Amino acid sequence: MARFCAFLLLCLMITGFALQQAQAQDGDAAATSETEADKGYITRFLQEKLSGAGRQVQIDGFAGALSSRATFTRMTIADDDGVWITLENGSIQWTRSALLAGRVSVQELTAEKIILPRLPGTDPAAPKAETREFALPVLPVGINIQHINVGRVELGEPIIGTAAVFSIDGSLQLSGGEGEAKLAINRVDGPRGQFALDAAFSNETRDLRLNLDLDEDRNGIFVNLVKLDGRPSVKAEIKGEGPLGEYAANLALATDGKPRVTGKLALHPEAQNGIEGNGFRLEMGGDIAALVPPEHKEFFGPSSQLLAEGWRGQNGQLRVPVLMVDTDALNLSGSVTTTDKGAPESAVLLLNLGEDADASSLPVRLPWQAIPTTVQSGSLQLSYDKAQDRAGRSRGGSAIFAVPKARFPSCASTVAAASI
Repeated sequence: MARFCAFLLLCLMITGFALQQAQAQDGDAAATSETEADKGYITRFLQEKLSGAGRQVQIDGFAGALSSRATFTRMTIADDDGVWITLENGSIQWTRSALLAGRVSVQELTAEKIILPRLPGTDPAAPKAETREFALPVLPVGINIQHINVGRVELGEPIIGTAAVFSIDGSLQLSGGEGEAKLAINRVDGPRGQFALDAAFSNETRDLRLNLDLDEDRNGIFVNLVKLDGRPSVKAEIKGEGPLGEYAANLALATDGKPRVTGKLALHPEAQNGIEGNGFRLEMGGDIAALVPPEHKEFFGPSSQLLAEGWRGQNGQLRVPVLMVDTDALNLSGSVTTTDKGAPESAVLLLNLGEDADASSLPVRLPWQAIPTTVQSGSLQLSYDKAQDRAGRSRGGSAIFAVPKARFPSCASTVAAASI
């Protein structure tokens, strides 16, 4: 959803900017009314400014370029696979005199409907872009859109995993490498759902504010996508502010009005072996058992914890020297390192299950197994070092599992023991 918000904001911002470009282009015209020739010229100008390689823009019914309110009946943007976004009955109300001060002051940018069946495609043969420092675009003039309103946004299933219809209301400012966006997104085709975005960023100071809030009634989009047991009502939030390299955020998830999971994410600038990057620490914990089916609750118990500390380089390399997952029936600890291509470089993992993890109930069922499987006890130590052993190595492990006898007709017992 956050990716969709950023993408839609960009589309609206480009549309508004192109409209004001067209209006400014004709701003010195002495005529007081538009002719059909004027409309044709302005429409061609807009389509030329918005179109590009792999992107074809078509605008119908454009009017009002010489007034403070410009409108169009339909705008489509297509790639090589066809139309991927359609805007219907759009309008922009703006202050033309603000251009003299190098600003685009828009009182309102609206569209009756946006149809977005998918995101635009990318050319698989195109070279991958190099990783660059995040920055907001710097436009020739500043943009201040006081009110963005879209009555109906129809999303196709590929966007967020399910088809849905939303309305959007908010504001947007972008000037001199500084931007701020506030959006309220409400679902209109199913159970009540509200998504709020409050974000700001400065290229100069690198300060980031990012606050995301989700509030959905039972059987909403989020719980169905992640398949939360019982499809409860949900409230989730991510709130944080600070320099991008030292960003810190708090995370929280509640269902049916009860807190379930909380967490913290903290970043800090760090160089390793001459490579710039960011260190990170992620802590999450809470009542995971309340979110899973009844048959899996014993595995997680009253409290589950996740801790990951590491570093990610600007070249893509990842180092996680501290990794820990702890539930009632599982203890996992270790470290992982990857190359700048994402391939494993080294790993050390220690896994304990059931009795070896001090589980309070034995045997305990392993979660999300196609074949119901319980474990009495188990331990496994895995080590891998690409420089010494490309095949990897595991040692010192044993486990006792119980599986349905029907799956092993040649076994005299329902207990299978394995030593590694």
